[in-house]
Amino acid sequence: MPHVHHVSPVVPHITPHTITPHVVHGGALPHVVPGVVHPGRGPVIASSPLSHHAAGMNGPHHVTTHVSANAIAAQAAAVRGTFVHHRIFTPAWCADRTGVWCPRGWAAGNAWGATPWSALAPTFGLVAPTYYNYGSGIIFQNDMVYLDGARWGAAEDYAAQASRFADAGRWAPPSDDTSWQPLGVFALVQGDEKTSNNVFQLAINKEGVIRGNYYNVLTDSSVPVYGSLDRKTQRIAWKIGNVKTTVYEAGLANLTKDEAPVLVHFGTDQTHQWMLVRVKQPEGKEKEKE
Repeated sequence: MPHVHHVSPVVPHITPHTITPHVVHGGALPHVVPGVVHPGRGPVIASSPLSHHAAGMNGPHHVTTHVSANAIAAQAAAVRGTFVHHRIFTPAWCADRTGVWCPRGWAAGNAWGATPWSALAPTFGLVAPTYYNYGSGIIFQNDMVYLDGARWGAAEDYAAQASRFADAGRWAPPSDDTSWQPLGVFALVQGDEKTSNNVFQLAINKEGVIRGNYYNVLTDSSVPVYGSLDRKTQRIAWKIGNVKTTVYEAGLANLTKDEAPVLVHFGTDQTHQWMLVRVKQPEGKEKEKE
């Protein structure tokens, strides 16, 4: 079984954006107009907190790079060693905030759990896992995509497909009593970063709808995320809040592992390969109150 590979190209350091998201409870995300202030919700972000990385690059630019398993393990260990934000995504954290997605009935440590492939596969009628190893099995080169050496098509088409997968999750709002399986909490890193100020919490339901939160450490701000699983390809794609053009995607099977490569599509003409590092609460932390 191939090992998960992650990004190596170095891109500029993240400059945090202040975010005051709208209120979301349960499973559904209401449709709102970006940039419009809604009573009781606060302003809705109109751009991704990470979208400025695409700025300043002329023309199409799609990059994947093979990274060794040893390099991945070393970077992930460094990220976990510096991660101290273990009190987020709990019921107490949710109760103290507006604009966060929190499923009813979850206990303090549920969001940090990791549902194994053996539990996810029968839910979606899947048998063998498909691992998306960007830079080796899947290569973006000269604005084309190659799968296991065979030409798949244009990189912009691959990105557009990911955007459709993510949008499908917005327009398939789950009911309030939907049962959610946690995919976990992941620190997002780019290049050779050893620390992360950007955190995703992801969950999936039996329909393949993705919900969760994006958390910015520096600004202590949160925005719900939405997306979906494409069962045929086993690709999961999601977006942050009301952002329409920036899409994140990873393989379902990859998200059951401790490190997962992630593609970040800035529209359809730029794609970067980054990495998600699973972070866990220290034993007993899930029982503490915020």
